[in-house]
Amino acid sequence: MRLSEADVIALTGASCTGKSEVAKQLQRRLGGELRCCGERVKGVARAKNINPAALTIDDHQAIDDETRRWVEDRSGLLIVEGTFLDVVLRDYSVQLITLLADDRERTRRMAKRQGRADDGDLIARDRSDAMLRAALYGSPGRAPDHAIDTSATSIEQVVALVIATLRRS
Repeated sequence: MRLSEADVIALTGASCTGKSEVAKQLQRRLGGELRCCGERVKGVARAKNINPAALTIDDHQAIDDETRRWVEDRSGLLIVEGTFLDVVLRDYSVQLITLLADDRERTRRMAKRQGRADDGDLIARDRSDAMLRAALYGSPGRAPDHAIDTSATSIEQVVALVIATLRRS
């Protein structure tokens, strides 16, 4: 695959695996348009003056519909990141890349983001995401085209791995 072709790179994975940072760096390196679904979720919650965890199923479905329209209405290189893209974009022609990280690294990243975190916070987040996935979709998503472990790797190294992986595809 040549990255100059029209393509959609979809980064998915659990919370604190590096999706947003990798997506932003990919856009800086490759160009194209970027959509960060987690930022959209936070934006909708801010507009309603509620915690993102309090968003309704309808709110999440509307964000999913926006994401699908965003992909459909654009051309050229698109980079999109989100926890549930394996389901949201399962019927679309995308390069689906799952980012992974071990729980210790994810907890470290969560603590950096929130100012504090422990294993219980990560377990609670994963449980909340699993319940939301079940409520929204009920079925598993499509298998990723690629999986990349971000645990002991810098963002720059992960971006280089993503680009190299896509070029080999």
